[in-house]
Amino acid sequence: MSDKTFREDNYLPCHRYEGHTVDDSGFCIFVDPENNEFYFAYLENDKLIYRSEGYANASGRDNGIASVKKNMQEDEKHTARMLPDGRWILSLKAGNHQEIARSCPVDSEADALAYLPSARIKHQDEEKKTDAREDDYLVCKHYHNHQRSEAHPDFSTFEHDGNYFFALLDSHGDVKLRSERYKSAAARDNGIESVEKNRKIQERFSIEEGRGIYYVVLKAGNHQEIARSCPYKTREEADAYLNPPIQFAGLLDSTHLHDQYLICHDYHRGPRLEEYPDFVAFEKDGGYYFAKLSVNGVVELRSERYESKEARENGMQSVIENMSINHRYDVKIEDDGILYVILKAANNQEIARSCPKDTVDEAYHYINLTAPAIEESSPAKPKRQNDDYLDCEMYKGHERSEAHPDFSTFEHDNEHYFAMLDSEGDVKLRSEGYKSTSARDNGIASVIKNREIKERFSIEEKMGDFFVILKAGNHQEIGRSCPYKTQADADAFINPPVLAAAPKPQRKDDDYLACKMYKGHQRSKKYPDFVTFEHEGHYFFAMLDQDDEVRLRSERYQSAKARDNGIKSVLKNREIEKRWSIDQKMGYYFSVLKAGNHQEIGRSCPEKEKPALGMWWLAAPAVLAADKPKRRDDDYLACKMYKGHQRSKKYPDFATFEHEGHHFFAMLDQDDEVRLRSERYQSANARDNGIKSVLKNREIEKRWSIEEKMGYYFSVLKAANHQEIGRSCPEKEKPALGMWWLAAPAALAAAAVIPPKEALTAAASTPSTVKKAAAAPAAASSGGGFKWWWLLPLLLLIPAFFLYRGCDKTPDASAVTPVSKPKPPVVTEKNPVPPVVDTMEKVVPPPVAAVSCDCSARKHPVFNIPSDPNPKSLTVLGRAPEFGNSHGLSPEGFYNKLQDRHQQSQTDKKFLDDIFTEMGFNGFEEATAAVFSETRIKPGIKANIGTNKPNKRHATVYRTLNLSGKDLEAFKIKAKNGCDMYFMKTCGNHMFYCPN
Repeated sequence: MSDKTFREDNYLPCHRYEGHTVDDSGFCIFVDPENNEFYFAYLENDKLIYRSEGYANASGRDNGIASVKKNMQEDEKHTARMLPDGRWILSLKAGNHQEIARSCPVDSEADALAYLPSARIKHQDEEKKTDAREDDYLVCKHYHNHQRSEAHPDFSTFEHDGNYFFALLDSHGDVKLRSERYKSAAARDNGIESVEKNRKIQERFSIEEGRGIYYVVLKAGNHQEIARSCPYKTREEADAYLNPPIQFAGLLDSTHLHDQYLICHDYHRGPRLEEYPDFVAFEKDGGYYFAKLSVNGVVELRSERYESKEARENGMQSVIENMSINHRYDVKIEDDGILYVILKAANNQEIARSCPKDTVDEAYHYINLTAPAIEESSPAKPKRQNDDYLDCEMYKGHERSEAHPDFSTFEHDNEHYFAMLDSEGDVKLRSEGYKSTSARDNGIASVIKNREIKERFSIEEKMGDFFVILKAGNHQEIGRSCPYKTQADADAFINPPVLAAAPKPQRKDDDYLACKMYKGHQRSKKYPDFVTFEHEGHYFFAMLDQDDEVRLRSERYQSAKARDNGIKSVLKNREIEKRWSIDQKMGYYFSVLKAGNHQEIGRSCPEKEKPALGMWWLAAPAVLAADKPKRRDDDYLACKMYKGHQRSKKYPDFATFEHEGHHFFAMLDQDDEVRLRSERYQSANARDNGIKSVLKNREIEKRWSIEEKMGYYFSVLKAANHQEIGRSCPEKEKPALGMWWLAAPAALAAAAVIPPKEALTAAASTPSTVKKAAAAPAAASSGGGFKWWWLLPLLLLIPAFFLYRGCDKTPDASAVTPVSKPKPPVVTEKNPVPPVVDTMEKVVPPPVAAVSCDCSARKHPVFNIPSDPNPKSLTVLGRAPEFGNSHGLSPEGFYNKLQDRHQQSQTDKKFLDDIFTEMGFNGFEEATAAVFSETRIKPGIKANIGTNKPNKRHATVYRTLNLSGKDLEAFKIKAKNGCDMYFMKTCGNHMFYCPN
């Protein structure tokens, strides 16, 4: 049920959907003040299940809610998708395959699938069962302060409301386990004996959760619950009950801990390993462990404790080498009667074991292996049913997969299967059953990866038939053939020329993606009949009809510019009938569009029925033109996007920046707060013209107005032609129109510090001008003429100018004079000018030395550069992404991305706080977007760079960065202490090298 990498572009962070009033149906609605769009969310039991994208109006949002209500109960309408940063979401789609809502990001696909309607219902049922079980227990206070039983000194017994109960006590008399009610004392005593028998078997204990409370539960060999603890608030407290050191006397005998194994539920930790996806590895209480999992995440084999990572890695390699060898397995029955399947190495040393099982049949079925021969004195050998393969006839006659044309896929008894086909459509390899389509697709990918490696094939004989087996690099079987009557027939499958010819048909369609990949993207504002998107570093487009259905899809392009040229070619040729043709392939029909040079420039999705050539291509232009999106407020960005940019040297009252290929500006006050923001411009030249228009109109009162929208107020500036040229950020209180626009020029002029040189020169040569200018406000206030009074703040800067010059020059050069001939000013008694004091020059501080990074003092792993002169070479990024691909983000956008992760993940929060503290900040929150910038690193740098190792996010390795192309692009963070660091755009991984 998973899909390809997906993005979070138009969704808010999850915490922004919380705290709103929820109606009886579980939905809440709100308007986001930063982008003025309408949102909704759906919650169950105060847990956020679905969140929406932004809508332009309330009616659109309400339609979205109606669509979610219609589709939310169907598992088939949901798809698990991976975000660029490695996290997962569950996407809900309508009948037209358009996404209408999604879950919050989680760490794994399994966590995303937990949002499925069926999974949520199952969880609710389990909670109800927990509540029902708890009904037969008394609250814990009733089990205290009863006398110990003479027959069973570790237990106390008592009656309550005509029923009989017991409690298991520790050496201090505290209740460790409590019983349900019994109808008689004899039944209760049988319950005590059952607890006595099972309490020494650690595997009989488990931890259950219900409504946020945790219980330690003890079960008998028939899995019947026989006692449970009092409730714990955290899993850690419950874990402390079970795991060494034992927290109470006499309950668990250390001889029954089965060497150095943990109980099975402890092995469900950490993500699957990238190199070995069937394994997890983790650390617990100073020891290192691993486990081999099934496709569905069930622990099949578990390791003992290792004292180091290196020892654990060696143990894992031994398991990988031996786990496909049947005679390396054996059955072991411990003294407590629990049965395990154990895996041994060639030296007969146990290297892993299964979870406990009650019968041999159950044990071998659990790990899906053919049972080895067992001596007559041992339990009977289980009968194996050919793994999870169906009869060969079941794999025939299914349609080829659009994504993988040399495979067919189908469903049987709620499990998903595939078959690899030859050019004639005959089944060459068949799969076992998978629990989900995503797991099945992973199986197909594994077959494609391994089928070209002859060594991965083997032949197995069974009951007179011969099977060709394909295994992955970890020796896990991933496909098998139908039975052959002779070994020669099986050999013919593996040996050339059959192997080379059979599995891999020649494709002409390689540069097209599957049709589903072109769906669900936003229309392009530049080309509204089209959507554009990136996938695995390539660029694609699709032409849509008025229902957002894909009518034409593109091949891949190496750049956005080349893709846009492809769109222009489609626009040029789509109305020319002779450019179109119908192509047939594997029983499907495609409408194909070619350019004048007969080069194919697009093709439709496959259709089972041959289309009439002239039907849709002639209708397309009119239909698509009618669907041109109506413009809202889209050309403004959210206010936070305008913050943190540097002032323009050319226009010091403004900051300018680029975002997603467009150009923007913001007018700032003296505190660098955004007072006016621009819409987007197609070029820097057009943006500068917009700035000039603001400068021309901002001092004209009638150009300003106040607008109200959705309960927020905006100050709007328009040009003489009534065209809007800027607007403020939203304010909750209505501003007084004259307050900030009249203050803006003075405040902004103050930011420039020095008035124009010509004006100050004239003022210095005629000091009486100051006195005349001072009288101007009074004259203006009398009513007539130009309003001079707003110039007063500017004129008051003149004395400051003299002082400024005096602080910077010698006495002979301190006065402001004409440029051609410097001389001292004329001073009279009527117009005294304070003399320049020599001491003022002495207070000028000396130049501050540039801050330099002391690399030798850095202890944090990110900043501690190893002494190795020849680190390993790193030639490509993106294999272990840390914060995900960020090529489409501005420095401000990447800062916002880190800010969201800082708020949503404790792991990310700690990492960011630590590295920003090491750079001289007071944690990440002290930094602003202003310290982020874009750069390009030099190839060949030796640096520490981030990676995501198993069970350890934000690990750091030392490498020589032999990178090229886009992999050299990075965001730079300016440190306070000179130890600047970087984040690589391709993967979002941190990077540091010593600048000295």
